[in-house]
Amino acid sequence: MPITEDIMQNEFVLPFIERGLAKGMEKGLAKGMEKGLEKGRLEMLLSLIEQRFGPVNARTQSRLEGLSAEQIKAAGLRIFSAQTVDDLFDA
Repeated sequence: MPITEDIMQNEFVLPFIERGLAKGMEKGLAKGMEKGLEKGRLEMLLSLIEQRFGPVNARTQSRLEGLSAEQIKAAGLRIFSAQTVDDLFDA
């Protein structure tokens, strides 16, 4: 005869489950915030590029989407000294 018990109702196991869920939520929130910040930085860089050089073509858009967070920051700092859009990508 099998014993069936809802593990979510077990008072011994429940605190471990709750801690695991809280930790997972915390990690997910941090990762989501990080992605949101990166997206915001990319959108700001895109706006600066369009303001300085005009509309962005598909090639440039693709290159921008492939940048890491550090590369986005570096390109943003080069926006004032760049003569062309390609200068933003050249380190």
